[in-house]
Amino acid sequence: MLFFNSSRRRVLNKKTFDQLLGHAKIMAQDSKGLKVLHLEDGRYLKLFRYRNVLSIKRYMDALRFAANAEILKRRGIPTVSVLNWVWIPHLRRSGIFYEPLDGCTLRQIVAVGKMNSDLVIQLGAFFAELHQKGIYYRSLHMGNVILCPNKKLGLIDILDMQTYPWPLRAALRLRNFRHLFRHSQDTKALSDAGIEHFIQGYLKTCWRPRFETKMRTEIKKWLSQMDV
Repeated sequence: MLFFNSSRRRVLNKKTFDQLLGHAKIMAQDSKGLKVLHLEDGRYLKLFRYRNVLSIKRYMDALRFAANAEILKRRGIPTVSVLNWVWIPHLRRSGIFYEPLDGCTLRQIVAVGKMNSDLVIQLGAFFAELHQKGIYYRSLHMGNVILCPNKKLGLIDILDMQTYPWPLRAALRLRNFRHLFRHSQDTKALSDAGIEHFIQGYLKTCWRPRFETKMRTEIKKWLSQMDV
């Protein structure tokens, strides 16, 4: 499997890293350092902090990211393509080189006023597909959902994810929706385009009377809390 293939791992020394950084665009960083770089050749480098330098644990986030990409692709969900993973000793980071998923995030689509009822229906159906395929994606918001050129939806920023060999149970599905509805801008976008379209898109793929009641009740509660 790709993420356990040692031939795809290499050490990135300071000189090489600085050369990459000199021609890269910083896409994300925080108070603890760089997080994502867009490299000159089109690849991305995602960096992960680690604390344990003496064991495989220093690679765990990079390995998990690569594993999640492979699992999503096997289950038919478009996502990034991992190329190889690296150790960057002078930064105490591991990293993943990957090719991006072409397309626009749904937040970008909302920003230009092109979020419509058909896309909201598709989004609901996409979430249902994830849940039916046993994918519990914690980073669930419109900034991480991509509309690809072929009009399919896909996922980026895939580190925080759990997968199961069976469809998600009802409690996990509802908990996953909460990740989406805690983002006020996403909730407003769905509300403006029609929450009912989102619900119908989801239920069209996996309709269960008892779950529909719970889903509608929870969404109504979250909407009232967000005051949209």
